Amino acid sequence: MSPGKIDFAEAVLTLLGYPALIMFVWLSDKLTENTFEPKQSKMRRLAKISLMQMAEEHGIEYVLDLERVISPPINTNEQERIKEYFKLCLGTDDLSTASMNDLAEVLEPDVTIERLALRKDKLAETSKGFVTIHQATSASSAHPSTSPHPAVGFKHPTYSISPSGDSELEVTVVKKVREDKSFWVVTREGSALEGEDYEQFCQLQTMKAREVERKIRLPIFEGKGQVQEKREFSLQLMDEQRKASLHGCDSTATITLLEDDKENFVGFSQ
Repeated sequence: MSPGKIDFAEAVLTLLGYPALIMFVWLSDKLTENTFEPKQSKMRRLAKISLMQMAEEHGIEYVLDLERVISPPINTNEQERIKEYFKLCLGTDDLSTASMNDLAEVLEPDVTIERLALRKDKLAETSKGFVTIHQATSASSAHPSTSPHPAVGFKHPTYSISPSGDSELEVTVVKKVREDKSFWVVTREGSALEGEDYEQFCQLQTMKAREVERKIRLPIFEGKGQVQEKREFSLQLMDEQRKASLHGCDSTATITLLEDDKENFVGFSQ
């Protein structure tokens, strides 16, 4: 090699190195893809996305009512496609062994934080707020029972909101059985104070057999002065006689009111 200048041979070797580098990067990418995401995993992911898109477009009942017991009939090919998607996601050839809760979990997003809608008419009158929903990484760490309630439960165990002006928090209750179900939804004070930070909620809810989800709207107050620390309260599901709380890791939802300072807060603005 000639010092201080590039001769013809060096230039040729440099040019030949580019295709070799590109080939090396391509092979590394394919090797990584085959190692961490095999074909079956890709198919399962695509099936999950397809089911979530159907649920968003037509409603959750459209997807979960596999035998069209409570929902209007649909195209046979579409019904079979939904079943095949669920089989892929659950890794089974027999959906009769899958519970309604198993099917509903397939429709849950894989991300740990998702957007929770605030009612538009409230947001139009106030500044924008930020809301997040946290999926539980371990049910036993947040709730005394590690098993969900067999009939009804909150869709998410933890909600967070950074209120800016008075707003409404929307919490979703999911029914897992194909029959009428009545239950109470009540607020429980924590470090957040009833009447000052949020409006008391105590209502008997009756979900009909064909209902799968019920939205609970809870007024959240801005509070007096600047919020200096996080405060919490909870929503509890109780039996129809309102004598006992329902047992299950999804029968309680914890709501966290975040600080006014959002510097380290992750959320989405409308």
